[in-house]
Amino acid sequence: MKKDRCKIQKLLRKFAGISAMLALIFGTAACASDDDTELESVTLKIEEGTDSTTAKDGFIRTTGAIKTSSDYVGYSEAYIDGLGENSKVVYSVNATNDTIVKLAVKYALWSDDIRGIIVTVNGICANDGNAIYTPTTLIGNKKEKGDERWIMSGWLENVSLKAGNNSIILTPAEKNSKQTFNGTDFSPKQTAMPNIDYLQIVGIGISAGSDSETASYYTLKYSSENTEFGTVSAQISSGLIVPSGTSVTLTASPKSGYVFNSWIGTSPSNNPEHTVTITQDTTLTAHFIPSNYKNEGLYGYATICDDDGTSYTITGGAGGNEITISSFEELNANSSKLSGNDPYIITISGLISTKDLPCPNVSRGFNIGSNKTLLSADAANPGQFQNIGFKVQGKNIIIKNLKFGEVIADSYYANQTDAKTKGIKRGAADAMELNGAEHVWIDHCEFQSHLTPKAFNENGDLVELTFDKTKTAITVEHDNESPEIAWRKDYYDGLLDIKNESRFITISNCYFHDHYKACLCGSNDTDDKEKVMRVTFYYNYWKNINARAPLFRFGKAHVFSSYFFSDSKENCPWMYMSDDKNGDTYSISNNVQSTAINCRASSELYVDNNYFENIKTAVGHYNGSSDVPGTWTTKDNIGFADEKGNDFVPPYDWSAAVKSADAAKSYVVENAGIK
Repeated sequence: MKKDRCKIQKLLRKFAGISAMLALIFGTAACASDDDTELESVTLKIEEGTDSTTAKDGFIRTTGAIKTSSDYVGYSEAYIDGLGENSKVVYSVNATNDTIVKLAVKYALWSDDIRGIIVTVNGICANDGNAIYTPTTLIGNKKEKGDERWIMSGWLENVSLKAGNNSIILTPAEKNSKQTFNGTDFSPKQTAMPNIDYLQIVGIGISAGSDSETASYYTLKYSSENTEFGTVSAQISSGLIVPSGTSVTLTASPKSGYVFNSWIGTSPSNNPEHTVTITQDTTLTAHFIPSNYKNEGLYGYATICDDDGTSYTITGGAGGNEITISSFEELNANSSKLSGNDPYIITISGLISTKDLPCPNVSRGFNIGSNKTLLSADAANPGQFQNIGFKVQGKNIIIKNLKFGEVIADSYYANQTDAKTKGIKRGAADAMELNGAEHVWIDHCEFQSHLTPKAFNENGDLVELTFDKTKTAITVEHDNESPEIAWRKDYYDGLLDIKNESRFITISNCYFHDHYKACLCGSNDTDDKEKVMRVTFYYNYWKNINARAPLFRFGKAHVFSSYFFSDSKENCPWMYMSDDKNGDTYSISNNVQSTAINCRASSELYVDNNYFENIKTAVGHYNGSSDVPGTWTTKDNIGFADEKGNDFVPPYDWSAAVKSADAAKSYVVENAGIK
């Protein structure tokens, strides 16, 4: 066998220059060597009409999208797009005997980028640290000439196959990892693969395989959330593909001054030695926290990491450096620290506004990454953001004692000539948006706008506006609204929107007021990926909110011990506005029009011990003609009768926090907001 192996390797080296022209689609082509040994080439590709889960002639399945776009030329029949993080392409090749082969990928990469491909054969990584090098190519549209639109990668040689069917799985090399391929050192810029046309394999006695031995391999990834706080070890390397049923023990080891808290991801656990049996693609991250760290007054979904109640402790930026920000210039200068994932405690001092910027009525936006604590410098001079929105995209985040709001919708002033002339792009959409965020605690914050829109004048003063339909740049959402009502509703967007699979969120002790559409949870009525959303609201004061307090789609939410209130018609006529269109005018009803908790799109809510006062619809499914209702169970509320509409009960203990509806009203009015 050793002699045969050497013979095969000699043949492969001799034929290392064989081009893609040798390939026969789903077949073999013979090429005689000097000693009459046949070296064959098999091309495993996708035929037009194949979908991402259909096994056919050596192609088994992919997590990507199969495309046949006429805008891009140079591929064979179809190609695979969308091969980002955690993606894979699965092939099968049959070998007559144990053998050694080489393989390459025909691909296109239409960005200024470098990516790498890891190859796993029968659950064994064939090129750890030696990912196939796939730099950028031409974009592949019809305007380009030449053969560089879709190209063959270099060859990965000395790949072992066993007799029979062999599973070959392509996955992306990790971003910024160190790789060497055929003498080229590189680091992938993304954890992603390029677009793939086909996999070509050259060897002896090979042909397209079947699915019989390819469906039971999965990727295991594990890491420490912060290697300065602790490390993780296991019997095998992270990122490898292993057979289904494999048991792996992960060990989390904290460093001095820290303790292990929890494993988060596919299989959460509070055991530092966590044995997991692989039956699916599995990703686990070890969460370490400073010794003796506690969060006083935190309850709800932010304290757990699965529906079984596995505990989790949010630490935000604890253990990181401290920054104080007191101006827009300082905020902008620290934007990369704010959006990155290193831990920081960021103190906000005083008012930070767009009023002194060019085009001050164009809102500005900033991103918040993982492991951050944002809070006010002191109660006497609390941090406040005016016309500045934040997109929270990380994990393990604490936001306390800050004021957000007056964020003018991104499409309003940014569309006007003055902003375009100055090169100012679109601003922020919401005062705060949780976008794929995980484990976030927002506490004692204030979110507000104005029921009559305001803008900065030439003196920098914030003044009320008078409606002028000839200058209104927004899009009217509903045909049954007058232009002025639509303008008032959409001039500001959301106060706190939670979307794109955000989960394990707690919103507590916050004051939401004077706004039309306050809190949207779930992007739309059709994206059921939002079913992972988990949010708890308690001790919140919702005053003069017209709708979305909150609106919840898919997922699960718990609302307890909060106060919902609409003012009188004399004090707040816009809580009584009519949706009936009457030419270009609006009308004011004799009945309050505000709504509170809107349960839509198969969401499940548990609502207990809340006080609803002067609210048209406290809990229900409304304004949702395009979706199915959600379900809700209500208990011990004032202003809404008890109902049992589902079996959902939150998987954590909140008995120490719950206040009766009567007690909640007085407590919330006194304590919600910045303290």
